[in-house]
Amino acid sequence: MAYLRARLAEARLLGWGNLLFGPVACLPLILSVPLIVRGVELVRADVAGSVVITSCEPAKGGFDCDGAFTSVDGSVHIDRVRLYPYFAQDDPPTGTVDGWISGHGATQAARSRERFPVPLWGGIAMGLIGLYWVYALYLTPDDDGPAATRRRNRRRSDSAR
Repeated sequence: MAYLRARLAEARLLGWGNLLFGPVACLPLILSVPLIVRGVELVRADVAGSVVITSCEPAKGGFDCDGAFTSVDGSVHIDRVRLYPYFAQDDPPTGTVDGWISGHGATQAARSRERFPVPLWGGIAMGLIGLYWVYALYLTPDDDGPAATRRRNRRRSDSAR
């Protein structure tokens, strides 16, 4: 507990710097949440079916497409899901593609069964970068902060004996 009090005392010394560095340090953490949620939904995709492509919009290097999903046994029908990953081709895709969703409330359908989808790992990596920034800015002791001063004083008293 004393360690956290010392870190808070050092953070108070930053003053206005907290207003700038706090949001910057937390930005990767905040941005990682939607990626992780999307990745978890893709990992949980276990309802097989087909998606009839109804609309596509150009994206960098291909097309993002939406369509109606119907499960193989017909028990699940969703009017609009986004297909992941996007179609990397020159012409807009048409027709029906295989897909997997996570359940009745799904908003996206996986076109392939990936055990470790890119959004999940990208979100985890971004979150770890954010945690490191928070650790580096607020949880590591400064060389001239209150904790460092106590360490120096403790070393001097130990060496004087």
